Amino acid sequence: MLKEANEVCPSTTRRMIAAGALLVDVREAGEVRTLAFDVADIVNIPLSEFEQRWGEVPMDREIVVVCEDGERSLKATYHLQYRG
Repeated sequence: MLKEANEVCPSTTRRMIAAGALLVDVREAGEVRTLAFDVADIVNIPLSEFEQRWGEVPMDREIVVVCEDGERSLKATYHLQYRG
């Protein structure tokens, strides 16, 4: 069964993180070095590595997948949904 995915705004993202959600950043390493998210609980898995590393994403908590413009995070979200 696929879990529901929703697009969320920054305010909702902050609330979700405060409630225990994990931020999964799918930007490439160079982008993260240029501008990092100020979040204590974050995992960086570049989309270019996501197919091999998706197992690092815990499936027992809420996840917020982020990138620069939403395109890569949407692809990563579809991948996670496909994997259940």
